[in-house]
Amino acid sequence: MSLIARPRRRRPAEYVSGPMVPELDRNERGIRRRCAVYLRRILADYTLLDRETLELLGSLLWPDVEPINRLILDHLPEEAQDHVASELADCRYCPDRWPHEVVDALPRCDPCIERELLRLIPMMLERKE
Repeated sequence: MSLIARPRRRRPAEYVSGPMVPELDRNERGIRRRCAVYLRRILADYTLLDRETLELLGSLLWPDVEPINRLILDHLPEEAQDHVASELADCRYCPDRWPHEVVDALPRCDPCIERELLRLIPMMLERKE
């Protein structure tokens, strides 16, 4: 037996090409499921699209928030679409900024966006359960 250690084979470096999604254990999945049910029930009774609600929504749905982003961009005026699209694209790697950008974009949207968001969000939460 030789005392000289052989060099280990190194695995190739893995490059992150998209947003990182953590693996969740059974307890975390259960907590997320309960939070999704809670948020769905709240949104069925109240129109809450404030920053705190969107923070919870973003933590539950991340990184699958693209349908919400598209709906917001569809209801923005032409002159604001490019700016908001670039801001939402930057949020892909920093999910903590997403609720702030959405809250800033909602007042510039059509008034009917609240109704459409309150239809879309529960469907997305049901898929996550």
